[in-house]
Amino acid sequence: MTPLAQQALARARMPVRQPVATRPAKSATKARIYAPSPTIYASPAPVHAPSPPPGAAPTDQFQLSQGRRYAIEIVESCGAQLNNAWGLKDLVARLEKSVANKPPSFAQGVSMVVEMLRAHLAEVPADAPVL
Repeated sequence: MTPLAQQALARARMPVRQPVATRPAKSATKARIYAPSPTIYASPAPVHAPSPPPGAAPTDQFQLSQGRRYAIEIVESCGAQLNNAWGLKDLVARLEKSVANKPPSFAQGVSMVVEMLRAHLAEVPADAPVL
C-alpha cells in the first residue's frame, strides 16, 4: 500500500468528534427585532382618474385593453381602405356595429380607437373613390 493510501485509511478510521449542540444565547433585553421602516420620499400629489357616474359599473381595465386590441387588429387588416374617406366611414360603422352585445368596458376600448379614426377622417379629403 502506498503512503498516500495508508494516510487516507488512517484518517478514515479516526473517531469523529461531533460538535455539542448548544442553545443560542438569549438577548439581554429580549426586544423584538423589526425591519426598519421604509424610506419615505417626497412625491407629487397622486393624479386620480375621474370617478364613474353614479350607478355605472367600474371600468374593467382588462376588457378595455382587449377592446382596444380588437379594434386595432381590425384597423390593421383594412390596408388601403384607410386611404379614402369612404373607407374610413365604412370602418367606423363596422366597429360601432361590432360592439352591440359586448361588455361596456370592451365597448369603451373600441370607442377609443373609433374616436381616433374620426379625428383622422376629418383630415382626409372627401373625394369620391376612383374606380
